[in-house]
Amino acid sequence: MDYDLSVVLENLGSLKNKDTQLIHFEHHKTSGSAYHCSRIKYKSESEFEQVFESIALKYQGISEEHNNVEEYVGQCSADMIYHLDPKRFIQDDFSALMTQIANPEIIDDFPNEQNYNALLIGGVIDIQEKSIPVKLISIHKPVSILERCIWDNKAFAFKKLKILNLPYTFEILIVGAEDLFLMNQDGEKLFNLERSFKIQGRKVVSNLINMDFLSDGALFERYATSGRCPRRLAAYNEQTARKIASSYSFRLKVSDKFGIDLNQDNKLCINSKGDAEKLVDILCGRATTDFFDDDKPVQVDHKKAWGTRT
Repeated sequence: MDYDLSVVLENLGSLKNKDTQLIHFEHHKTSGSAYHCSRIKYKSESEFEQVFESIALKYQGISEEHNNVEEYVGQCSADMIYHLDPKRFIQDDFSALMTQIANPEIIDDFPNEQNYNALLIGGVIDIQEKSIPVKLISIHKPVSILERCIWDNKAFAFKKLKILNLPYTFEILIVGAEDLFLMNQDGEKLFNLERSFKIQGRKVVSNLINMDFLSDGALFERYATSGRCPRRLAAYNEQTARKIASSYSFRLKVSDKFGIDLNQDNKLCINSKGDAEKLVDILCGRATTDFFDDDKPVQVDHKKAWGTRT
């Protein structure tokens, strides 16, 4: 992470060279994601400046609340902001998106409201005498046509209004070339993360099978590459896996504590979907013990070093 999020939010009000773009994105199971961007303009730039001042003030007011940013590992809590490493999870999607943002279509007619599902406001802020590109992205339908009855010269009239829906909150903040922050859970929608999780999950499962501490690698692969397991494997801890593979005493401790049997070859028995999910939780920081209840095994959303506060 190259930039301090709180500093960036505090300086949003100084955004210059503003650029507004409509974004269309769609995800495909096999071929990844496609993006298309269209730049729009305003008749009155000064009125847009006033709107953006309100947006910037909102984020300046909450900047101090977001000094603690967690690294994204596949799970989101509603009240947290996450730093997502594009190279780890979404390299192809992110590259395609940034290319389209840099080369948008220029439109003069009212855009088709069915074509777009996100909006971007970008520009440059100055921090410590450095000009830093910033992009705010909102995941919503940015344009619409509304039929309304409005007052028009002494009488009401029915008219179709062509509307640009400018948001006051954003799901994604991109700072510089590759610092991406998920401001809330909906930010995940811009990228085909499920496809990424499945691809990476298969690689992790293959490595685990090759470590040769599982009784039935094929059965583990069947369950660990389906359902929510691929997403959970985004938090995979290889050090834990290698310790289980190399140490019989540690493997025995895992077996006793979390209820995964050992076979006669001292390998962990994967006999069911439940066994596979238990092991995934152990390897991904979702399994621990309750210090206050005789060290009984418990499942957690994620583990964090004691002393870390958010």
